[in-house]
Amino acid sequence: MFSSRDLRANLKTLDALFAAETDQRKARLFAKLAVFELCGWTEEAVDALVVDSANRCLKTKQHQKDVQGHLKRLYGFDYLDHFKPILARVIGLYGFEHLEARLSTKRPSALPKLQAALSQLKPVRDSIAHTHSTAAATVPAPSLVISLRRDIELGLKLLRSEMRSSGF
Repeated sequence: MFSSRDLRANLKTLDALFAAETDQRKARLFAKLAVFELCGWTEEAVDALVVDSANRCLKTKQHQKDVQGHLKRLYGFDYLDHFKPILARVIGLYGFEHLEARLSTKRPSALPKLQAALSQLKPVRDSIAHTHSTAAATVPAPSLVISLRRDIELGLKLLRSEMRSSGF
């Protein structure tokens, strides 16, 4: 766990300065600084807990980087808005890695085919989604769409089966 020794010493010092201060304005500044000291320590402690958990549990380096990137965009430590979602992300990625590993063992080509089909379909969809049928966008032949559907459907069915067998 993140050490609180320095924090405790700082808060003790600030408490003594606050108690001894006769100027209300200065006393208020010591009180505010104590709040900020605790807030800073709390954010660092949460970050350390999350990073340690991600580095220990997640095997995929990209997932570890994703969690760390999410932490960099996280400003706060509210339990419901910040702490719970980031830990749920780590726990969810951990479960997802195990799900992908089981799927890759049973059907090694299914997940790469699903990923490839989704990656191929997304830009096509984006380019034609907000156009009418006479627009100049390139549209793939239905035979390609049928092929993508097969890979997507198989991948989703296998994921669903693995998720259900895992209790999700």
